[in-house]
Amino acid sequence: MGQITASPASTLNMSLEEGLTFYYASYLVSAIVSGYELVTDDVKLLKIARTKLSTRKSGKL
Repeated sequence: MGQITASPASTLNMSLEEGLTFYYASYLVSAIVSGYELVTDDVKLLKIARTKLSTRKSGKL
């Protein structure tokens, strides 16, 4: 994947490429564009996001 910009089109592309809902893809794209670490407890999103940026679980039980 080339450069990612925060747009509905890039979110849709991420959703389709990774098999994520648009909702989850929007979090992933936002984290990539902003350069922030992604914090999630969703196992599927965490697995995919780890290949693209720094991630971690929230630490809640």
